[in-house]
Amino acid sequence: MMNRIGFAAMAVLCAAVAVAAEGDAWLSFGTAGPDAYADGAPVLDGESYALVWTANETFGGLAADGSPAVAGDRLIVSAPLAKDGRCPETLFQISRKTAEALAEGTYGIVLLDTRVASAGGATNLAPRVGGKPTVINGWGEAAGSVALNLVGRDAPIAPDGCESGGLGAIRPTVASVMAAAPAGVAQPKILDIALDGENVRLTVENRGGYVRAQGGPDIAADAVTGPAQAAPPDGAPIVVIMPRQGASGFFKAVGN
Repeated sequence: MMNRIGFAAMAVLCAAVAVAAEGDAWLSFGTAGPDAYADGAPVLDGESYALVWTANETFGGLAADGSPAVAGDRLIVSAPLAKDGRCPETLFQISRKTAEALAEGTYGIVLLDTRVASAGGATNLAPRVGGKPTVINGWGEAAGSVALNLVGRDAPIAPDGCESGGLGAIRPTVASVMAAAPAGVAQPKILDIALDGENVRLTVENRGGYVRAQGGPDIAADAVTGPAQAAPPDGAPIVVIMPRQGASGFFKAVGN
């Protein structure tokens, strides 16, 4: 039997859950928009939103390879849902087996940043393999939280104070949290750094996979990130362009 399930943190339309005839649970949600990336760029059509879970009240985030940054957290499912700068009202299905196994914990929906810059400068979305993005630059939780009792329910239930189909004053979602370095993955070194107008050119060691840079005003370097770069197959260094962080700033490279 399922106890109360928490659905937290997201640009949620008005989170609602139902139990299907077969016993599966459904989460209905949508974002108010306009949703954006950490650098202020609007979310691209086809960007992914993900259903996540934590045994605690706070989801610990995602690493650049899509794995949870905190042991025990889970990324349950993600889908390329973004359209016109937001997530239209949609449904996520949770199997009865999964719902019962995760009954004690908190669910959330997060916006992902899966942008990849091509050699020609165009920005696309990373390919998805096995139903998940192959690279995550950052993520962001939406506003609001709700806990619903699913026992014996056969229709969606809107939480108190949330009118069906109304977005109200829910704020837009921003993928403002930088993805962590994957556990056990040796991280690339920055080989050279040079100023280029309002940007900084970082030459990064090629360790394969994808590389993105994170920058900020202090050594934590987590104020902004840009699209990931695919490592050239010939082993050549990777050039990553980042905006300058004022008169001074710090940068680090994260690979997966």
